[in-house]
Amino acid sequence: MVPILWFTQSAELTPDLADLVKLLLKLPTIGLATFFGLAGIGALLIVCGIVITVRNGWEGEESDKLLEYDAISSVTPIAGGVVRDNTERKNSTDEENDDNKDSNVMMGEED
Repeated sequence: MVPILWFTQSAELTPDLADLVKLLLKLPTIGLATFFGLAGIGALLIVCGIVITVRNGWEGEESDKLLEYDAISSVTPIAGGVVRDNTERKNSTDEENDDNKDSNVMMGEED
């Protein structure tokens, strides 16, 4: 028996398309490595959470300061910058006045 119709099919790949096909062949391996990497990071986070929980590391006092400065109440905006605390501003002004008095005394001038 001889077939009545015979089809022949061929194709040529450009180097760009060949690179894409190679990438497609590597995708299952890349996906598997990504999965196990993310699963490892997740397992590490779970173990850290369990260790902290067992050691009572989540508990803390309500009065514990998380930041050195209270960001809302201690910032005073002024022209030319921001002063963190009014007492710092007052102290620096007093120090400047003391420096000016010292320089006036050296020059023979007094208030």
